[in-house]
Amino acid sequence: MAHLTGAPKIRKLALYLAQSDHLRVLQWFGCPGPEAEVSAHFTPSEWWSLGPERIVWEVQQALKNFAAALEPCGA
Repeated sequence: MAHLTGAPKIRKLALYLAQSDHLRVLQWFGCPGPEAEVSAHFTPSEWWSLGPERIVWEVQQALKNFAAALEPCGA
């Protein structure tokens, strides 16, 4: 949908969201092992104090804002 808008800023934001590790951190939050360590390495340190519920909420807000940004473009 972002590509169809033809808007460079929207396309750049879509690529940024697609490359983010924000969903992976939720999978490994609080778990031991190498997978969790890799995820933790790429997760902003500020996120850890939020806890899993708040991280989910923040991710939801980012995706809602992105969907709202697509609406004026007719995508």
